[in-house]
Amino acid sequence: MPLFTLTADILRLYRPTDAYVIPVNTLPVVGRPGIGRDMLQAAGIDDIMEQRKAIGEMREGEAKPADGFALSKYVIFAAEPRWSAGSGSVNKALLEECYINSLKCAEELGVKSVAIPLLTCYGDLDLYESVMYDIGVRTIKKVLRDNDNMDVYLIRPYGPAARAKIDKRKVRALHLSKDMSLKELKGLQTEVENSDKLNEDIKEKHLLAIDCVIGGKVKDWEQDEEMEDKWIVYREAHPDTKDPEYNRDKVCTYINNYVNNTESNYAALSEMIGCNKSTFSRILSGQTKSPSKKTCIALALAMGLSKEERIDFIRCAGHNYPTDKMDYFVEKCILKGITDLYEINEKLIEKNPDWILIGSRSDGIVRQK
Repeated sequence: MPLFTLTADILRLYRPTDAYVIPVNTLPVVGRPGIGRDMLQAAGIDDIMEQRKAIGEMREGEAKPADGFALSKYVIFAAEPRWSAGSGSVNKALLEECYINSLKCAEELGVKSVAIPLLTCYGDLDLYESVMYDIGVRTIKKVLRDNDNMDVYLIRPYGPAARAKIDKRKVRALHLSKDMSLKELKGLQTEVENSDKLNEDIKEKHLLAIDCVIGGKVKDWEQDEEMEDKWIVYREAHPDTKDPEYNRDKVCTYINNYVNNTESNYAALSEMIGCNKSTFSRILSGQTKSPSKKTCIALALAMGLSKEERIDFIRCAGHNYPTDKMDYFVEKCILKGITDLYEINEKLIEKNPDWILIGSRSDGIVRQK
């Protein structure tokens, strides 16, 4: 039962699963806007809520299976523990129990795959997402140690759209946004510290939130500066040149050698890079004169080519490589020992969502070991 993590919209996965875990209230009500409500609506809110009402009240941490209707074969209702605004924390034992019971339900249903959204991560909890993520990964791995019969996908919220509501709520309360510069954040920090209109508890929470954002900003800024310096040196040594001509025979030789020397096949290779079979067939037949550069990079990584082979393969496919920041970042990942295609894809998405290599914009998949 391998664990995969995705930065994604759970309702737009290009690999649909047999079951979906839906976070719900302890009472049989639809609840406030969020991923739970979105999933209920995707399944058909009238039909699925009849089942939820039949189950009745659930305790926090409990999970119950049900029909998935329009969403999937099955769904699993998970009564996630509530975040306590007063204590600024969540009951971690109940959160772990929520994941454990959800997976037990999935096992009892006999499904081959299940998708779980990051539980207890919504609204003003954006700053604590990494904490919720660590709890989810650690708990799921614990459950999966003795079971390898099912794929589990843990879904983190994706992109600006998912963040818009969060940022809006922060602005109302604190005028805080992740888009602020370090100078603006420092100014806000001083304003909060000197305010005589806030009580000490509220002031402490605001300063904690600002510190979290500043901490992330400083880290990103340092990484970007370091990368920019290396990029300037690299570009001086590798000036832009005209893209080479497409060499279909050599591209096909690389692909055929990979398939012949491994237990893989063309269908598996095309699925690995998130490419449909017809598109992959056009590449092999020559109907596609020059595959996109991202497709070529994904293929090179999927086939496990060496650096020299990787550069040669991508050039044979009609593209210079490496020539831009995304290419450099891919090579940087490999130098750090990250060679798995899905893991590199996830790192690319984290750095820049436009750099996604495989699947749709919501399909950054990472296999957890």
